[in-house]
Amino acid sequence: MQGGPLSPLLANIYLDELDKELEARHHRFVRYADDLIILCRSRRARSGRLNEPPGSLRSGCSSRSIRTSRA
Repeated sequence: MQGGPLSPLLANIYLDELDKELEARHHRFVRYADDLIILCRSRRARSGRLNEPPGSLRSGCSSRSIRTSRA
């Protein structure tokens, strides 16, 4: 369904739980459809957040789908 008009809608429905979990953990983040940016102040904070995927997304996260970069 990638690229179809329903793709962003389905991503928003599926990732709503992630949004709530990140807000509950007081993380700063930006998400548009299935693209997500989590803002961290340090490398230590970044590695801790990537090691603990929230809720039901643990099974959906793979090391290939996670990229980190320095701003």
